[in-house]
Amino acid sequence: MTAKTFVLLMVLDAFFPTARVCAQQGGVTGFFSDMYVSSKTGDIGGATIFISYAGGETGIQYYAFVQTAEGVPSKPTLAPVTVDGDSITINFTDGSYKDISPFTGRVRGDTLIGRFSNRWGFRLPRMVFAERLGDANRAPVADRVVWKIGLRGAGPIRYGMTLAEASRVLGETLEVETTPGEKCGYVQPSAAPWGVSLLVIDSVVEGVEVHAGPAATISGASLKSTEAEVKALYPGRIEVQPLPDAPDARWSRNLLIYVPQDSSNGAYRLLFQTFETKVMMYRAGLWSAVAYVGGCS
Repeated sequence: MTAKTFVLLMVLDAFFPTARVCAQQGGVTGFFSDMYVSSKTGDIGGATIFISYAGGETGIQYYAFVQTAEGVPSKPTLAPVTVDGDSITINFTDGSYKDISPFTGRVRGDTLIGRFSNRWGFRLPRMVFAERLGDANRAPVADRVVWKIGLRGAGPIRYGMTLAEASRVLGETLEVETTPGEKCGYVQPSAAPWGVSLLVIDSVVEGVEVHAGPAATISGASLKSTEAEVKALYPGRIEVQPLPDAPDARWSRNLLIYVPQDSSNGAYRLLFQTFETKVMMYRAGLWSAVAYVGGCS
C-alpha cells in the first residue's frame, strides 16, 4: 500500500461510516485499489473504486467513488451502482468517465475485475480495514493460505486441468465469466491465497496470475521482489522486454520472462511485470496463456 492510498483509507474511515463496514463484510461493497506512487518522479498511477450503499424510502442504493491516475489523479466521480449478485454496473452521467460509461465488472473473492465501454479494464484488489488504524494493511483471511507458484502448477492446481477438475480438487464450484466473443477469463477461488487468480481459457486452467498478497514462486520470487532479485533467483534464464506503453518516458516498465532450461518444460513460462524495477504482477503457466500483457482484459 502506498502512503497516499493509506491516507485515503484514513479519510474514508473517518468521514464515511460505512467504509469500515463495507470493507469488512465483503460482497460487492469495499475499497478496491491498485494505486501506486513513483518513487523517482512522484507521479501516481492506477485506479481506485470505493463501493458503498445508503438506505432510503425505496430501499438500499449502491454508489461508487471512482478515481484513476496516469501521472496525476483524475477528479473523483461519484456515481450510482446497479448490483446483480456479484456483478456491478456503474453508470456515469457526468464527470471524467461519462464518454466511456458504463463500467461493468464482477467482484470475485477479494478482487474487482471490470472495464469501461472502451475496454479500459482493471483488476483491483480489495483493501481491508483492520480494527486498529496501525494495522490498516492487514490482508484477508485467505492470505493465510500458502500456495507455491510453479511452472506446471500452483498449490493443488495443475495447469491443463479442466474447470470441473479444479472445482473437485478445491472442493468448490468454480465459474468463470467471459464477455461475448472472448474465451478467456479469471476465477479467484475462495480456497486460493489472497491475490491469486486462475487464468481460464475454454474451460481449462492454463495458468495463474498473482496481483496482490505474498504468494511466491517455488524459487521465492514475489510481488516484493526487485528485478535484480528475480534475475538472481533464475540466473541466466531471464529475458527482459521493455514495455512500450508507459505513460511517461521517466517510468520504467519491463517484462521479465523466465525461460526454463529443461526442454520438457518448454511450453511453460513465468512472466513478471515490473514498474521501476519492482514486481507489480506476475503470471505462471502455459506460455500461450500467460503471454498476454493485458491478461484477459
